[in-house]
Amino acid sequence: KGIGLPPFDPSTFTTINRTALLVALRRAVESRRQDALFRDALAEAVADILPNSRMSSGFWSAASEMAELSGDAVALRTRHYDDQIHAAVHHGVRQVVMLGVGLDGRSHRLNLDPGTHFFEVDQPAVLSARRALLDEAELERKYSTSAIPADLPTDDLQSAMRAAGFRSSAPSVFVAEGLVFYLRPADVERLLSEIGLLAAPGSLFLADYPAGHALNMTDDGDEPSVTASFDREHRVDPWTLFESVDWRLECRTLTNLARTFGRSLPAEIDESRGGARWWYASAVRV
Repeated sequence: KGIGLPPFDPSTFTTINRTALLVALRRAVESRRQDALFRDALAEAVADILPNSRMSSGFWSAASEMAELSGDAVALRTRHYDDQIHAAVHHGVRQVVMLGVGLDGRSHRLNLDPGTHFFEVDQPAVLSARRALLDEAELERKYSTSAIPADLPTDDLQSAMRAAGFRSSAPSVFVAEGLVFYLRPADVERLLSEIGLLAAPGSLFLADYPAGHALNMTDDGDEPSVTASFDREHRVDPWTLFESVDWRLECRTLTNLARTFGRSLPAEIDESRGGARWWYASAVRV
């Protein structure tokens, strides 16, 4: 079976949200490698379903552009966050909050404690398309999950989370994958403030952002395109985001992750060859 156009209608997915589809395609490609860093059935379902859509050629072309510009960055990011979530749950965390969940498949593929609860936050239209895709793919639910319709960072995240049963007295993992660099500085500050009010001591916040403006997506009708704008001289680090917040921060870079997992990167984002820096921040609430 396959989903036709409706779940991925350009009128439903904005330019930014359509990057969720491109990321899913990159995860599908990784999942089918012999030496895959993870296997993502939801991403593979996207890759199987897309040929039934009239948007197929445009998105596969954009995904190829994304691969040229970012190499294995999506795979490395995905595996890094997987490992961080596994470690947190191993140490007793049972709430995982996916901020801007898009087409992320973690609540269906990670092997975590069965008592883990996922809170998946995104715009209502995105959550609706996600639900249609999950139904079509017939993926088995592994964990209890709450869909939280919210337009970050403008909506009241605290109220929406608590109404869905989120317990701010218990430690949680907050995952802002591929999100922070789309927000203005004031919006990042607001998002961190809201998370700070929701995060109990021991909570973990995960975020990534590159030097410069990173990957940008543009639309021309049904023909999406990806460009990149990396600033090799920009070295502002994530510590500036947490200067006045009660978090203990650790950071890794994309180049470091590539070395860890034996992958290569395009020169533009490989610091060892003079490329731009891409930060991966892990902050623990103290």
